Amino acid sequence: MQVTSSVGYPPLMKLLPSDAVERATAILNEKKREEIVLDGFKLVREHVTNFISQRDNVTTHMDDILLTDAVSAGLSVFQLTLVSSEPFISVRKVVAEMHHPFNKVELISFNSISKGKGDFKAGLRFTNEPTLRGGYMEIYNIDPAIRAVLVQLLSVKQCPNLMGQVGLYAMVNPPIVVEPSYTLFEREKLAIFSNRKIVADKIVKFLNSIPGFYQPKLEAGFVVFPKITIPEKAVTLAVNAGTFPDVFYSLELLEATGIYVEVGSGYGLPSNQSHIK
Repeated sequence: MQVTSSVGYPPLMKLLPSDAVERATAILNEKKREEIVLDGFKLVREHVTNFISQRDNVTTHMDDILLTDAVSAGLSVFQLTLVSSEPFISVRKVVAEMHHPFNKVELISFNSISKGKGDFKAGLRFTNEPTLRGGYMEIYNIDPAIRAVLVQLLSVKQCPNLMGQVGLYAMVNPPIVVEPSYTLFEREKLAIFSNRKIVADKIVKFLNSIPGFYQPKLEAGFVVFPKITIPEKAVTLAVNAGTFPDVFYSLELLEATGIYVEVGSGYGLPSNQSHIK
């Protein structure tokens, strides 16, 4: 928030710690040098490259990093929504560590500031506000001809928006231990993660208290897909109506209570089971 706010209104810098000012100033200087950049500011792409390399202990090339408008460009990912004690392991890391020929698999991996950094209840984020739209894709082992087409398609919508790039820059370049913002940043991040786990446990407990509902322990993400047991009579009615049981259930629920839920079959979950979102 401090970095994005001060880029939007530079006079705020006089009120902010030096590390936030340094990051905001770096972005503003980059903007002066590069008014229009189709694949994003070089400064941001450099830090994204370092972020991936350090996160996954792999070699990453800046030319393989393309910045986007994230959700508005159809990208939505959740790397920082873990509520279990298990660490995040990216597919990118797994592919890089596999033996030939599997380490040559073509892969495009995404990350976004617009999804995955928020608090369940209030949308609180430790990198940005939910309204920012920014993200990146890393194209790995992609055929050069395919890469050229991808870049051309992305260029149609012009360059990624400025504030989205600022939010992404803040996410991949957080305060380090020797900087003045580090202690506060870590404290607030820990509070958000702790609250997220508390809320997740409450959601699971509540759903499992409803007869016919089953929700396993939530490992990550902001949504749940509890399995629901639908009576055979209702299943028969759904089949006779030419629809899935979970669709039939959701429509009946909507008509009876006004509560709208999405169905698991629409997300590729097994059609022989019933889930709602």
